[in-house]
Amino acid sequence: MTWTWEYDPDEQHVAGEGPKGGFAHVSGGFFNYLIVPRHERLYIMQVTFL
Repeated sequence: MTWTWEYDPDEQHVAGEGPKGGFAHVSGGFFNYLIVPRHERLYIMQVTFL
């Protein structure tokens, strides 16, 4: 399995069987992500620096 990164997926890639995601808190901020296993992708939806 090979994973790649892609920013801002379109509706076609996130519609269908409920993709999993959430917020990850890191030093200095957080990011919002979405995991779509059937496409072998982890999408970064938002990055916030505090």
